[in-house]
Amino acid sequence: HQNPLNNLTFTADERAQITTLLSAHPQIFIFHGHLHSFDRSQIGNAETFQISRVEGRKWAYVEVDNSNIKVFYCTKRSCNKVY
Repeated sequence: HQNPLNNLTFTADERAQITTLLSAHPQIFIFHGHLHSFDRSQIGNAETFQISRVEGRKWAYVEVDNSNIKVFYCTKRSCNKVY
């Protein structure tokens, strides 16, 4: 639920432990939403997406087709591919 590198939630030591853990066990994507706004970043090789509220006029979705993965961020009536 929380951004794994949020310095308001996790101490520097905890963030370092999270980064070490994710480096030892590589992820493709990490999704979290606690802050209710859209953002994209990276932790090691993992793409991280902070997702807006699903209610209202902003949302994101993931489309998986065989080995093709696409991530879209949508506002009102338009969606943009962000990955």
